[in-house]
Amino acid sequence: ECCSFAASLVERGRFLPDIKASRGGAKYESAWTPLLIGEDSIRYARLARVMPDAIRTGGGLSVSPPEPVLRGILEDFTDGLIRRAWAGNPQEGRELSPRKIARAIARKPLRRESQWAEKKKRGTLVDALNPHALWIRSLGWLGETDGLSQSLESIYSDVREWRRGCEWLERVPLNLVLRLVCDEDAWRLEYSLKRLGAGEVVPARDVWRGENSAGREDGGFMRRYLLLMLGSAGGLFPPVKESLELASPESCALSHEDAASFMLNSAADLEALGVEVAYPDWWGENSRNRLAVMGVRGDGEASYRWKLAWRGEILSEADLRAVTGGSPLVRVRGGWAFIPPDHLAEVLRHMEKLPTRLSQAEAVRLAIRDPFIDGFFGLPELESIYGALSRAVPIDMYSAPDCMTCSLRPYQMRGYSWLVFLSGLGIGACLADDMGLGKTIQALALVQKYRDFGHSRPVLLICPTSVIENWRLEIERFFPQMTFYIHHGKDRRKGGDFAASAMRAGMVLSSYALLQRDVGLYGSVDWSGVILDEAQNIKNPDTQQARAVRGIKSDWRVALTGTPIENHVGDIWSIMEFLMPGMLGSRRRFTSTYVKPLKETQDARLAESLRRAISPFIMRRLKTDPDIVPELPKKIQTKVYCGLKKEQAKLYALASNELGREIGRSSGMRRRGLVLAGLTRMKRICDHPSLVARDGDPGCERSSKTERLMSLAAEMFEAGDRALVFTQYVEMGHILKHQLQERFGREAPFLHGSVSREARDKMVRDFQESAGAQFFILSLRAGGVGLNLTRANHVVMFDRWWNPAVETQAIDRAYRIGQTDLVQVHIFCCRGTLEERIDELIASKRELADSVIMESDNWITELSDRELLKLVSLSPRALDS
Repeated sequence: ECCSFAASLVERGRFLPDIKASRGGAKYESAWTPLLIGEDSIRYARLARVMPDAIRTGGGLSVSPPEPVLRGILEDFTDGLIRRAWAGNPQEGRELSPRKIARAIARKPLRRESQWAEKKKRGTLVDALNPHALWIRSLGWLGETDGLSQSLESIYSDVREWRRGCEWLERVPLNLVLRLVCDEDAWRLEYSLKRLGAGEVVPARDVWRGENSAGREDGGFMRRYLLLMLGSAGGLFPPVKESLELASPESCALSHEDAASFMLNSAADLEALGVEVAYPDWWGENSRNRLAVMGVRGDGEASYRWKLAWRGEILSEADLRAVTGGSPLVRVRGGWAFIPPDHLAEVLRHMEKLPTRLSQAEAVRLAIRDPFIDGFFGLPELESIYGALSRAVPIDMYSAPDCMTCSLRPYQMRGYSWLVFLSGLGIGACLADDMGLGKTIQALALVQKYRDFGHSRPVLLICPTSVIENWRLEIERFFPQMTFYIHHGKDRRKGGDFAASAMRAGMVLSSYALLQRDVGLYGSVDWSGVILDEAQNIKNPDTQQARAVRGIKSDWRVALTGTPIENHVGDIWSIMEFLMPGMLGSRRRFTSTYVKPLKETQDARLAESLRRAISPFIMRRLKTDPDIVPELPKKIQTKVYCGLKKEQAKLYALASNELGREIGRSSGMRRRGLVLAGLTRMKRICDHPSLVARDGDPGCERSSKTERLMSLAAEMFEAGDRALVFTQYVEMGHILKHQLQERFGREAPFLHGSVSREARDKMVRDFQESAGAQFFILSLRAGGVGLNLTRANHVVMFDRWWNPAVETQAIDRAYRIGQTDLVQVHIFCCRGTLEERIDELIASKRELADSVIMESDNWITELSDRELLKLVSLSPRALDS
């Protein structure tokens, strides 16, 4: 972020030459330093506030104030970027002022001259030039300038005096505002100053009068700043320069041609300088691109004609003549419009290429995907569909599939109907509901609805390996009539066997891990639809996975993700390219149009432009939305099924076989001890192999559970949620603490039995009262009772306890009186292992939860040898491949 900021300053010429002295004045060297004025000062202050403590620490225990540390980092980046851009020198003997050098370097890098480098090396240049000329020359050198220290020291005080004449700008929280005003056909540019932070705008008239200022000194600063910035602006736009001939300029009059030139060229240059440009009210959001194309009825059935439109209305012949008359600033339907010539030419060229014979669905798809088309005119049915896609009118609700064994909540009915509506038009849809709102069941209802419609072709689901089991269980529980085939593992079907199995199934479940290897198999099937779960897995469009999935052909496509934009807006391009190929243009164009500008300026208008472009294809609901909250229960409990990595599976099989051998040769208390020790060993293996290997390697990739937790934690972190993470094992708690802190850069406190009473109370108080930690790790025994942690709205049971009452007590740390948010409980379970079978046993005995047998942890040791062996056996389904 700091490097990007420095590059932006260099690009806009916001820097000045300087001489820096080391502490004590032992060494002097030339330097380029940033000039932070206007919005740049706001950005700088924001960076200082969020700078990590680790960067502020100067090698010791004390933490430096953020501002000086950040200033040093920014100065180093700025100086390095300019020197590498210069990498040479101006023509020798040519005397240039520091400001002219700065402008020259900002506009065009100068060539390196080997002779100059050789002279510098020999030291002859130091003798030949006076200190000021030497200082200017040395600003282009790369590397050490030790030999210049004495010469630079002789002019240090002069340079500092000159710099102080500029540095006052950084202490004035103001920005120049140029407002374009039109009264009938008379144009003018009004001047004012804006107080940054407060947002108060002071017209130039009041600045000259000394009104609305905090005092005479402040008024003097404002007048000085206004003159300085108007002088800079005048260099880019001559009418402003001409107005400076007046004693107290408040505005400048513009001809029609001046106003057009200002909008077409100068406004962008002025904004790059840091000046805020305010447009007339009719300008509106993105009015530069309001010229578009609309479809009207053609000569025959399924025939369309395309006409130029302005703000949703077809242009009349008179308006059309005005628009194409040559000036970018024209009157349209009684009001002003600004239409750049290049945009007009682009729209006209594009309109000529549009097809005229289309089906209704094809016409709608074209209108949604094509940025030049602004819907339809005089075609009520198409207007209705287009309005529904743009959220202008509500979509029709579809009935839920008859064979469902549960009911969809109202918001789920809306999401499911939206998926049916878009997929029926062949338009891609991204269901981006918050975690826990039921994306899976809405997608399954969509698949079943197509079966009800009579579609016999299968749907391909691609998801992380760790959630295949979740999908299987959801299908079996809520859609028992749906047939499915799990394409996974080394024994998965190939060639014709795969195609035959796929065509017999309603759904084929597979994983991202197989996308690259089996993309040829997927291409052999005529798919009805493709669903991507956890679609953020393809956020990088260059990966083999992303490329492979984009090549799979189907009638419709759906993406499911709780984090459509995981790191930055660039993530959305790859997902949209899967859903609607070409809709956002090329990746390079998307990056230059949205990603870079939004990263540098966080322009709200540009962000809104992107939101409008993608909103027809994305449905995003949060648990906190006012229309969602009343539809939710107070607690949602879900199972998170994970597999085992190969290392885990190998260790688990060894432990299971060893227990099988030992229990047959023992009885009584010895048998009970062996059973508990063996089961504990296997549960620890399910958590993380280092718990039994004792190798000190806490790597996340060694355990499917930890990988899945990091994925869930990323969604929680982005949403600003807080979670309690319970584990039985202290060693596992330390591993989770390490992984969460490394991933998110924030403290993750861990409460266990060895924590003192004072430290325990502080952890709880900090979590409840401060805005710090988002994840609180607790051992089940130490943190499962007696605590009030209602700031958490997620509870993660990382490993299963034999006794459900203990788990319930732990969950009630968050789900209790005082909790105002929905609580989501995530119960982790390794499929195909004793964890899944313990879960099934507990569920089958749930009606006995209040009895003595379920209040005790000992029931599991009383199982017969046969029951125990069945409990601990390793199923092939357990392995993540």
